[in-house]
Amino acid sequence: MDPTLPHARTEAVPDDGPAAARAAMVARLEAAGALRPGPVRDALRALPREVLMPQAYVRRSRPDEKPPVWDLLDRAVAAHRDELLGVLYGGESVLIQHAGEPVPGRVPGQRSGGSMTAMSSTVAMTADLLQRMDLRPGQRLLDIGTGAGVTAAVGCALAGDTGVVSVDRDPHVTAAARDRLAALGYRPTVVTGEGRDGCLVRNWAAADLVIGAPACGSWVTARPDGAGGWTVTACGPREIRAEIQDTATRWRAAGSPASYRLHLEPDGDQWVGAGRGGAQLCWRLTAIPEQAAATEAAGTRKDRHPSKEVTA
Repeated sequence: MDPTLPHARTEAVPDDGPAAARAAMVARLEAAGALRPGPVRDALRALPREVLMPQAYVRRSRPDEKPPVWDLLDRAVAAHRDELLGVLYGGESVLIQHAGEPVPGRVPGQRSGGSMTAMSSTVAMTADLLQRMDLRPGQRLLDIGTGAGVTAAVGCALAGDTGVVSVDRDPHVTAAARDRLAALGYRPTVVTGEGRDGCLVRNWAAADLVIGAPACGSWVTARPDGAGGWTVTACGPREIRAEIQDTATRWRAAGSPASYRLHLEPDGDQWVGAGRGGAQLCWRLTAIPEQAAATEAAGTRKDRHPSKEVTA
């Protein structure tokens, strides 16, 4: 990412610091119609952005001035704190990395030339996305483009951190986000890599597995037996184990893929694919509520070819 941004726009910070700055940010979003009462609003109201972004850049040069000049503000520097809080809670994008540098341990001060290589999205954009998703406890979230970890943090607050995976191509960005999310008590899976390439999320051989279908009261557990095998227990009317075995057969037929790809359709539909050729696997992702309602109202149905991949 190589954003070209104008001078940083900040908001005045009330005397009582971060908590008041958060409240003021939320109030502005509500007044603008970008945020409504609910769990996303509550999560943003409680999230200390200064923990995720203890440093941030502001541009000091004019937009047309070359080379560009930025200052790195640092929460640890008393003279920077008011301006930094204004940047973090002003609602605009926040610049967090210059020229691919390591993020933790930077010395505050001026930078010249180069470009900004990571940023945190505008709060209104993040709020709109998360409100549309309507995340509930226990649901899963794939966050592509970790940035400062704001979306991942709110996702953890809404759904729990065990189902949140955040992917970013920059190892410095993911390392910083992982540590700072942990400082907030969140431990999602933060992965360095390309979002379309996928990731291995857990070590299946080291853990007990529990897979359930709550709607019909079915579940199956598999526990390592210590001898390289598994002890499997099943309950309920649904043949979950048979479904898993069928999926495993199809997975092997697709070449035993170890990664997935995202398929993005022009109308907003999203698919996950794995493998290649006619035997590849493909799953449709759940549509956001507004999108699903609009599609149903329009009576729209489209045939999908599992090998079609649309680049956003």
